[in-house]
Amino acid sequence: MDNVSENIKKIRIEKSLTQVEMADRLGIKQSSYQQIESGRNDITFSRLQQIADVFQMSVIDIIEYGDLPDFDLEKLRMKDKIVEIRERVKELEGRVKELESWLKDKDLIIKYMAYELDTARKSIAKLIIENAIHTKMEIPQDLKETIELFQKDIDINDYLKEIKDIENTANE
Repeated sequence: MDNVSENIKKIRIEKSLTQVEMADRLGIKQSSYQQIESGRNDITFSRLQQIADVFQMSVIDIIEYGDLPDFDLEKLRMKDKIVEIRERVKELEGRVKELESWLKDKDLIIKYMAYELDTARKSIAKLIIENAIHTKMEIPQDLKETIELFQKDIDINDYLKEIKDIENTANE
């Protein structure tokens, strides 16, 4: 078991844990933990399993720790890192999909707003003309230019088609 004790100590140090922290996590006194690392006390399988859990390793990994060449250990660490990165990428892909969906909804809202704005502009132009007719007043030049801008031939069907296209894209 000396080899296992040495492996436990090496792994603890690599993971930047103190003997006090290990003892706390295992629910034992520091002196008892110190005896495990020194090899003065035989370690039970259940205690070894507890230590493996703290290290987030398997019992076999602890037992064989010193037997593996350093490059193999580095490969194992890299594999763990790759798994973490893949999980993070999946999270980010999900977030990107949420944002894409939100942007499609945003485009749809903007089109609806543009449609409503142009409809309001046409209504304003109509009100100005009707007011001028009822009051028999000349429409001032600046309002004539405004009316011309508001009354541009905006095809409402184009807006409706764009809105429908955006809705169809959002539903895909």
